[in-house]
Amino acid sequence: MKLRQVRDLSHTEKRPKRAELSALGEARFKLTILGIVFLIAYSLIAFRLIELGFYCVMGTKIDSYSSPFFQIKRANIIDVRGTTIATNLITASVFAKPKELLDIDEVAKKLPSVLTNLNSKEIRKKLDKRKDFVWLARNITPLQQMKILKLGLPGIDFFQEEKRMYPHGSIGAHIIGFTDVDNKGLAGIERFFNEQLLNSDTVVQLTIDMRIQTAVENEIFQAVKKFKANGGNSIVMDANTGEILAMATFPTYNPNLPSKIKKETLFDSNTLGVYDLGSIFKIFTAAIALDTKKITLEDGYDATNPIRIAGFTISDYLGGEKRWLSIPEIILYSSNIGSAKMAMDAGTQAQKSFFKRLGFFEKVPIELLELSTPILSQSWGDVATMTISYGYGLAVSPLHIVRGFAALVNGGYLVKPTLIKANISPIKTQVISETTSKDIRRLLHLVVQKGTSKKARIPGYFVGGKTGTAEKRNVGGKGFLKKANITSFLGAFPIHKPKYIIYVQLDDPKGVKETHGFRAAGWNAAPTASAIIKRIIPLLNILPEDENDPSIHKFLNINLSPKVFSSSAG
Repeated sequence: MKLRQVRDLSHTEKRPKRAELSALGEARFKLTILGIVFLIAYSLIAFRLIELGFYCVMGTKIDSYSSPFFQIKRANIIDVRGTTIATNLITASVFAKPKELLDIDEVAKKLPSVLTNLNSKEIRKKLDKRKDFVWLARNITPLQQMKILKLGLPGIDFFQEEKRMYPHGSIGAHIIGFTDVDNKGLAGIERFFNEQLLNSDTVVQLTIDMRIQTAVENEIFQAVKKFKANGGNSIVMDANTGEILAMATFPTYNPNLPSKIKKETLFDSNTLGVYDLGSIFKIFTAAIALDTKKITLEDGYDATNPIRIAGFTISDYLGGEKRWLSIPEIILYSSNIGSAKMAMDAGTQAQKSFFKRLGFFEKVPIELLELSTPILSQSWGDVATMTISYGYGLAVSPLHIVRGFAALVNGGYLVKPTLIKANISPIKTQVISETTSKDIRRLLHLVVQKGTSKKARIPGYFVGGKTGTAEKRNVGGKGFLKKANITSFLGAFPIHKPKYIIYVQLDDPKGVKETHGFRAAGWNAAPTASAIIKRIIPLLNILPEDENDPSIHKFLNINLSPKVFSSSAG
C-alpha cells in the first residue's frame, strides 16, 4: 500500500509540469501570430510610403499646382564677402482632402478667419468632393498654422515646404531675382542658375558687395527723389576684371513678396533699357579718331558755325564757343560740331568697326537672361556717323556702355562683365592701344576739373568722367521726346590708374531749386556719382592722394591750345 501510494503521488506531481508546457506553447503561438500581423501591417505602411514617394518624384499634379510632395532644397546665394543674399526657410502649407471633410460649410466658414486672403465662397469652390487633394494656402506662418489646428477641422492638414527668403529685402533685387511658390527661379541669378541651385549644395557666390550695393541704391533713391526723376540706375564695375560690385535700379521690388511685384518694377534699366546716351559718346569718338591716328591731342576743328547736311542742322548747346577748338576743348565744352567733324575724319567704317569690337551690336555676355539688343541706325551713312558721334542713332544699355568704357581707360582691354566670383583670370581682348587709353584718361580728368562734370569732383581723389544729356526715344524706338531727357555720368577712379568704373543715369529729372532750374546731367547725374563715390571709397580701401603730386599732374596735364587745325564736313 505504501509503495502504490508513492507511485500515485509521483503521478500527480508530473501533471502540472505538462500543463505548464502546454500553456507556454500556446503563448508562443499567439505571439507568433501577433508578430506576423505587425509585420504585415508595417509592410503595408512601408509599401504605401514607397508608393507616395514614387508619385512625388514623378511630380504628380495636385489640384491646379504642379508641386512635389517633398522638400525642395535650393542652394544659397552669397555676396563677395560671404554675406547671405538668398537662403531657405522651412514653412508649412495647408491642404484639404475634400472626401474626408465632415462639413464643407463649416470649413468654408471658419478658415477665412485665419486665411484672410480667401473668402468662404472661394474655399467652398476649392473643396470639390470629387477631388482627393487641394491646396488651400502655401507657406503660411507658424501662427496661422497654430490657429488652424485650434479650429479642429478633420480633413485639413499641413505639409512641410521650403520657402526662398531674401534677408536684404529689395536690395539687389534686379540682380538676384526671385522664385515662385515651387522654388523655380523666375528672374535674375535665381533664373539663370535655376538648375544649378536646385541640384547642387554648392553656394553661388556673386561679385556683388552688399555694403556697396546698399550705398549705391540709397544714393540713387535720394537722387530720384531730389531731382524728381521717374527713375534711376547705376553700375559700379572693376575696370580690369569686369567684376560688378553693384548694379542698382529704381524703382525696385521686394523678392520676398512675389505676388505683390508690379510688372513695371521688374524692368532693369541697366540691362534691359537701351538709350541714346548723348555726349558720353564723344569720348568714344575721340578714342576712335586717336586710335586710327586720324588726329592727335594737338589737333583741332572749326566749331564756329553749325553743320548743315541732308536737311539736318548740327549745332552746339546754347550756341557753343563759336571758334576753333582743340581736341581737348571739344571734349571739355562738349561740342557736337567738333565731335561730328572728328567722326567724319575717322570715317564711317572705322566707327562701325570700333563699336562692333566693343560689343555694341549684340547682347552683353553676363549671367543674366534679362538682356537687351542695341538699336542700330538703319541707314549708317554720313548723317548717322555724325549724330552717333555725339550720342544719337545708336541706342545701347548702360551695361554696354560701362563695358566699352572700361576698355577706354584700363589700357585698351575689353573684359567680360561678370556677377560670379571666380578664381580665374579674366579673358581680355585689346581693342585700342595703351597710348590711346592714356590720352582718354587725361581728357576725362580735364572734363571733371574744368568742364561739365565739375560736380563729380572729390577732394583728395582723382576722378575722370563725361556727362551726357539726351532726349528720350518714343515708345517703339522712332523719334524723340522733346521735353523728356535721359541724363548720365560715366566715369572712372582713380583716373590716373583706373580701378573702378561708375555709371549713373536718371530718367527725366526736373529742374529744381538746387539746380537753378537746369536739367542737364552736369547738375544731377554728376553730383549723384560724386555722392556714390564718397560713400564707397572707404569700403574699397582707396586712400586719398596728394592733389599736388607732381608725378600725377605730369601724367594728367594736357594742353588746350591746338597746334594743327583740321576741317571736314563743312
